[in-house]
Amino acid sequence: MTNDKPRIAVLGARGAIGQQVIAQLAAVAQVRAGSRRPPAVQHAGVEYHGVDLYDSDALAAFCTGCCLIINCAAPGSRIGDRVARIAEKLGCNYLDPGGDDHLFALLHNKVAPEQRYVLSAGMLPGLSGLLLQSAASAFDTLESVTGYALSCEPYSSGGAADVIASLDNGYGMAGVALRQGMLQPCAGIDNIQLPLAQTSTSGSPFMTSEWQRISARFPQTDLTWYNLFAADDVAGWLSRRDLHRADAAQTLVALSVKAFAGRPAQHLLAVEARGEIRGEQQQRACVLESDSGAKLTAAVTVFCARQMLQGVLPAGVHFAADVLHPAQTLQFIQQQLPGFCWLELPALTASEEGAL
Repeated sequence: MTNDKPRIAVLGARGAIGQQVIAQLAAVAQVRAGSRRPPAVQHAGVEYHGVDLYDSDALAAFCTGCCLIINCAAPGSRIGDRVARIAEKLGCNYLDPGGDDHLFALLHNKVAPEQRYVLSAGMLPGLSGLLLQSAASAFDTLESVTGYALSCEPYSSGGAADVIASLDNGYGMAGVALRQGMLQPCAGIDNIQLPLAQTSTSGSPFMTSEWQRISARFPQTDLTWYNLFAADDVAGWLSRRDLHRADAAQTLVALSVKAFAGRPAQHLLAVEARGEIRGEQQQRACVLESDSGAKLTAAVTVFCARQMLQGVLPAGVHFAADVLHPAQTLQFIQQQLPGFCWLELPALTASEEGAL
């Protein structure tokens, strides 16, 4: 009996994101899963292979015959465009839950016209950009948007390495916000209590390259992004920027495990926007909550993969926030991810303007 499902390759099969992606795509595709060592849990009907990402010949052999390569391996900061170059060589499509402006620049105008490459198809970046896009579409004139990200969960080793790398590789700029297209100094905030958050937190301004890139479409809008920290030890260590030691990632993992031991995991993304709708001043807010950052990232990746397999997304190299439909993405996540909460609110709090 012929299996007419498309064949895809998923790298990073041992990781939390890769395992979720494999589990959710196994029903709609023939999945070839790769990792240096076999994962402890394996899904029926999935081909598992040992593969070394740093062996180009072995990597190409693993990916040959697949129409789509999904790179869930970490740390992305170390892997760079290694997997994407294999996709280019084989003439197949490429999807990355991570990937940033640096990877985009390496790939832009270097893939075949019919190929589809989608980067940043995760929680942050990815959903964070979709929330900004959604806010912009709701207003006739968008005056300001403020975004918040809160993670209360220990880092994986790969995740810690990418967080550390993001502070120095152009992923964003600390201590600034966008004021009508110009980067301006911005102070941190204390005692923030977001809807659904387990506790109040402090916040540090960090203008992501994702939001800065999207802001070019509405240069008169004020944009502010805050990274929220529920663990003072983690926030303090990151602010010291003692990040170039060989054991930096392991130190961050250990600090996060200690900080969140015994606490339920939680991830929040929140956006509050102000502007005009039909000549009237309006304010709207949105809050997303999940108990797993990996599951949330995987759900965005899976939705994007399904769109790519259906041929819905345009050819070329794109960021997920530029080609996915915000409401459709959130509806898919809500259907697929137990415990995911999506709230549309008139405001994040009922307190006076500018205060949380």
